Amino acid sequence: MRKILSLFSSVTLCLIVLFLSTVNASAHSASGIPGHHNNISNSSVIPYAGNSYNGQQPDTSGCWDSSAYIVKSATGTYNGNPVLIYLWYSPTCGTNWGDFQITNHVTFNLSAQVTRNSDYLTESDYFTGWRVWSTMVYAPTTTAYACGFVIYHTSNFDGQAYELCVSQ
Repeated sequence: MRKILSLFSSVTLCLIVLFLSTVNASAHSASGIPGHHNNISNSSVIPYAGNSYNGQQPDTSGCWDSSAYIVKSATGTYNGNPVLIYLWYSPTCGTNWGDFQITNHVTFNLSAQVTRNSDYLTESDYFTGWRVWSTMVYAPTTTAYACGFVIYHTSNFDGQAYELCVSQ
């Protein structure tokens, strides 16, 4: 129950951050502004993939290829350690994922999550180390946001000590 309440609190906080920040109406701007991806036709996305990419790892699925890029990033500090969250996008697969790092490589219990704004589908992953990335959400025509967390209570990742989010 604690884990569910903690996750609910984290998602709620990310939603508040998302709605309080300036968010573009569309993730796919034809303007070509750095940090935003351009319109992507379905023909540029791997055929028959679609929502089957939800929950898949970006590195083992082929989505984290040379065409993948950082949509937006944010920096912060946790206990004197610099932290960074990236929101990635893969035009090959039409997917987003979060990539959370302790940039001086200090080891913590970490979690990264990504949420698709159209239906709030959230994917996440946990790791003890200095870097973790979330599994992906398929989002070729909608915006997404990513959050990174430093977590305590190692056995079940049920407590949150720090959170950093970034939205499109």
